[in-house]
Amino acid sequence: MSPFFRIIASGLTVLSVFFIFRIALKESDKQCSQNDNEIIIVRNPTVFFIVGISATIFFIILGIAMYLFPFGRVTPMWCYIVDSVFVFFFLMFALIMRIWRIDIYSDNDYFVYRTFCGRKYRIEYKDCIFYSQKDGGIKLKAVTNNKTNTKNKYFSISVFAINYEVFLKELNIHNVKKK
Repeated sequence: MSPFFRIIASGLTVLSVFFIFRIALKESDKQCSQNDNEIIIVRNPTVFFIVGISATIFFIILGIAMYLFPFGRVTPMWCYIVDSVFVFFFLMFALIMRIWRIDIYSDNDYFVYRTFCGRKYRIEYKDCIFYSQKDGGIKLKAVTNNKTNTKNKYFSISVFAINYEVFLKELNIHNVKKK
């Protein structure tokens, strides 16, 4: 591969990664600002997101360095593949840490759980079957009603989540059974 195409490929990779981050940040900020006074947000700490971004940037720079300064005459293809896997992993880690959240509505008897994939579940406290509290956080079993079916789902909330204690308090206030 010629040096010109290496530089173009590296630049396009960097631009696409930052474009994805920008879209994720805008959507998250837009949702946070809708009803700030009446909801409490349980989310992952920002440090997880920063670690994901930092590692993504590090591996992108490492990939660019491998393109521009190959080991020996040519860098082996497996080096690029391993680097790409790390970039993808840490990019997904950062996006997941930014997307996951729980919106607790203090005036209502429900909360909205947003999964790592961005899927939203509106769960009423009466539909919560039980929760168990362990060292790593809370595991909650609840009945979810979708348009197609009703089923029991397990949800996990890390002990490191911001407003973790508030969510635990809300579960106790609404008499969700502790296992």
